[in-house]
Amino acid sequence: MTVSVVLDALQVQAVRAGGMLLTLSSAQAQSIIAQSDPLPPDPPQPPVVLIPGLTVKVIEGIVPAPGPNTNYFTDPRGGPGVPASLRNGFMVDDCLVFKFRAPASPVPYFHIGVSETGAGAAGGNYMRTMTLSTTPADFGKGLWHRVDTGASLDLSVGPGQRIRLVAGSAYYLNICNRDKDGQPSIGPPGRGDVFIEVVNPR
Repeated sequence: MTVSVVLDALQVQAVRAGGMLLTLSSAQAQSIIAQSDPLPPDPPQPPVVLIPGLTVKVIEGIVPAPGPNTNYFTDPRGGPGVPASLRNGFMVDDCLVFKFRAPASPVPYFHIGVSETGAGAAGGNYMRTMTLSTTPADFGKGLWHRVDTGASLDLSVGPGQRIRLVAGSAYYLNICNRDKDGQPSIGPPGRGDVFIEVVNPR
């Protein structure tokens, strides 16, 4: 039997095959809809993976950037929202959390990059584990995950082929100086400075 349900402000009518007309209450009709067309389950969320022994240090990022772009350094150059503890270096046992909030309205493109500072041994080209997540200090798969010397994330709010974010939601780009096996990736002086760049659409 095929049931067709039409809703209006006063009553709900259902027409069965064969032309017989039934008058149903709203509650009865909603029950039919719920049974015949259940909502799909929410997709499973990737598990959160925390690395023990890391000291979490947070940069409060600004997105969109207050100009064409904004840089955040883990050395004395610092930048907006860079705490004093990171202006003294991104150390081997630090977890750098770049916290930002997605723009409140649709944005087709913006970019966040991670690069070494290149300032001597402390700013060398070291392997890092990086995850974009809705959880701080998460090094699971998240929305994006990479083990590399740097990163280039193309992001959007709303439709697009890039990493899509939810308008107004908080996100965390988590970075640590660890290789793919979870081992420290830098030797003496135990420091691997980076800068994070936020680039607005042009």
